[in-house]
Amino acid sequence: MNHYVVVAGMHGCDPEAVAAARFKDTAIEAAQEEYGLTDGQASRLRKSGLVRTDPYEHTVDFVRLVRCDCDEAEEHEGWNDLS
Repeated sequence: MNHYVVVAGMHGCDPEAVAAARFKDTAIEAAQEEYGLTDGQASRLRKSGLVRTDPYEHTVDFVRLVRCDCDEAEEHEGWNDLS
């Protein structure tokens, strides 16, 4: 099943899976809510799959959106079944 995983973290550290959702827009909304991304940052995430952030403002310095097609979407940490 295709789904999207939001991965965020600090450069040089292990990333954390924040949310996974069946739909791209749902995953982006979760990233906006979790990290306080602006609409412009969310737009860049939607287009390029990566946005750099100010760690003092957002607690992470990058947010990445990854399309995944594994069979175990529920296994991603923070899984949101928001169909």
